Amino acid sequence: MKIVEFYRGERGNCNGDTLDQMVGLWTDGMLEMDHDYIKWMFPSNEPSMLNCDAPVLTKDESKIFESDPELQEKVKQSFIRFLKVLQFKMSRDDDAIRIEAIEPENTPGWLRTFNHNMLRVTRVLKCLRLTGNTRYANAFYDALRPYFVQVSPNTYKFWTSAIFDPLWPEVVKL
Repeated sequence: MKIVEFYRGERGNCNGDTLDQMVGLWTDGMLEMDHDYIKWMFPSNEPSMLNCDAPVLTKDESKIFESDPELQEKVKQSFIRFLKVLQFKMSRDDDAIRIEAIEPENTPGWLRTFNHNMLRVTRVLKCLRLTGNTRYANAFYDALRPYFVQVSPNTYKFWTSAIFDPLWPEVVKL
């Protein structure tokens, strides 16, 4: 239950960094340069191809996140922090969640050429769904729609899969 313990503040990541440090103390530059924080802050149910030490979210952990309001709030705060790095912000209109670029008239720099943030977005979209935060995932996907023409077809495909594909595909035994 590494991820649940990490989100509850009971343990750090492989370097000893805590979620509270990452969300509250790390600068945008620190988050941009670190390639491991994303795997802890936004866990996936798939092993990382680049970091064999990255935790993998289990079905049991996913259910814990879905049912625990404190963990839900922490995921929301992590997501808000990630949005800031990407030059996006979240607001609410009545009960609707709205995500938009901080400067809507300018395309955020990370969307101009392929980079690791495009991969991170895929992970974040999927993690939000895995942790019971589908409304944030859908709002983020909708906020990215105006930029779909600027990203590669592969990037668009991965983002769309993160939103619409089954989270726990059934394994067919032959």
